[in-house]
Amino acid sequence: SGGATGTANPVSVTINGNTAVTANYTQDEYTLTITSAHGTVTRSPDQATYHYGDVVQLTAAADMGWTFASWSGGATGTANPVSVTINGNTAITANYTQNEYTLTITSAHGTVTQSPNQAAYHYGDIVQLTVTPDPAWRFTGWSGDASGDDNPLSITITGNMSVTANYAEYLKTYIPLIFK
Repeated sequence: SGGATGTANPVSVTINGNTAVTANYTQDEYTLTITSAHGTVTRSPDQATYHYGDVVQLTAAADMGWTFASWSGGATGTANPVSVTINGNTAITANYTQNEYTLTITSAHGTVTQSPNQAAYHYGDIVQLTVTPDPAWRFTGWSGDASGDDNPLSITITGNMSVTANYAEYLKTYIPLIFK
């Protein structure tokens, strides 16, 4: 602007006297792309674009059954939150690990089979429990992280769980024999 106009660079200026020329600039804008498959990432400040040197704080929050593990791409490490300095278009991935949970079964007077029968389960897995009482015992219901008396019973894993199968002993009845 001033003694020169337009966007040509370089530009030629003819001097006809005192001349003032102003070079005008626009600040480059950069994108910050976040990939987060098993959780959400909040950014502060939350903007559509950023400028060179802007600092953005990222905070990952894992979905149920998942734990934040690390950052990759334009941020690395396990710090959460993490601060990122923008120096161009930036892509960052929040990585997560799936939690594993145990299912503990207590059954004093019978067997309980679980399907699927695994050492560990994930959040939301469905496990079917089937009781087979020992002779002279009958199944009366569930306690702990299960209730009711359904047999088989389907439970949904929501964390480490403990289930007890309860039993009652059949009463023995004696019929006296009368001999003549």
